[in-house]
Amino acid sequence: MNRINIIIFRTVMLGVFAIAMLFIAGPSAFADDDHGCTPGHEHIGSCGGTDGQDGQDGRDGRDGIDGADGRDGIDGTNGTDGRDGIDGIDGRDGIDGVVNYTELTRVIRESYIDHLAATTAIQIHLPQDSSQRFTLSGSTVGGTTGIGAGYAYKFDRDDNLAVTAGIGSAGGEQVGVVSVGFEFGARTPVGYDDSKLERRLDTLEKDFQRQQELWNEDAKRCASELDKEKGRSGNVERKLMECLRK
Repeated sequence: MNRINIIIFRTVMLGVFAIAMLFIAGPSAFADDDHGCTPGHEHIGSCGGTDGQDGQDGRDGRDGIDGADGRDGIDGTNGTDGRDGIDGIDGRDGIDGVVNYTELTRVIRESYIDHLAATTAIQIHLPQDSSQRFTLSGSTVGGTTGIGAGYAYKFDRDDNLAVTAGIGSAGGEQVGVVSVGFEFGARTPVGYDDSKLERRLDTLEKDFQRQQELWNEDAKRCASELDKEKGRSGNVERKLMECLRK
């Protein structure tokens, strides 16, 4: 009997549990897809009730791992330039600067004088009895002293080819010159016309004799005048010079 009672008790408890679960599940457990509810035919446990309030949102999950960056896209074409804007208002003119002409003139003058002194100091002369010649010279221009050196080389040739070079320095200015020269063309012989020279000498001799005769005549005249004034006071030499000037 006890075994049977135990079986009956378990069966009753299972039934009660099943009924309780049906009540907990609500009427939706007995409704079809369209809930089986039509107006005027509502049955308890067969139609859905009013929706309950939404439950609280759950906590956000952790962020996922970032994906790999995608490739850069192709650059787009440039847009058309916009129209130029309206010009702004012109600004006011600035104040004219002041030029120190005195200082400018001084700088130009000093530079010019230094250059001129350096150039003047360069003296180059061709050799006469040798093939080479060196010349050292100096100059002074406007209080600036310059020094220079010149060199010339003459080749032993029929055209007298020569090369020259020179350098001058003054007040920080440096000047250099280089030249090449030679002779060309027909040679002109150098000679003297003896007949012309003799005629010229004869003319000079006659002129000298005539001048000497005039001097003698003047001397005689002055001596005669001085002889007449013997015994008179006066400087004889001064009177003689005055007589010769007449």
